[in-house]
Amino acid sequence: MIAGVRAGVGYVGLVASRRRGPEVLAALDLSDEEKARIRTPAGLDIGARSPQDVAVSIMAEIIATYEQAAKAAQGSSESDVVTPLPAQTASEHAATAIDLVCGMTVAAVDATLHADVDGVRYWFCGTGCRRAFLAEPSAFLSA
Repeated sequence: MIAGVRAGVGYVGLVASRRRGPEVLAALDLSDEEKARIRTPAGLDIGARSPQDVAVSIMAEIIATYEQAAKAAQGSSESDVVTPLPAQTASEHAATAIDLVCGMTVAAVDATLHADVDGVRYWFCGTGCRRAFLAEPSAFLSA
């Protein structure tokens, strides 16, 4: 969780009760600003009780967060756009990058799907986006 917050991951949630969540956050070695980025309890309040319903509420909050970020990005200047990072920079700084195929923000860490093209590492949300990119990189690099 700490690594995710420091890497700038768009959504970090803590599955905990309304009472326990703040106790867990207080014990984390994070600044107040960093702690404020953690959603607790994770998920939208839909009265979820079962693990399946909790998962749905969390996915709903992730989708809502993604949609808000996408709307904000539409009004952003070109200087706000994240560009792919060289491999060494991404792994050193645990940054985020934009999947050039679907536009999703992904963690730029070694565990995330990626491909190196002409000395630049590109990051992907899933195998479909990676496969589409590798089939014709120029189609996505010129956009």
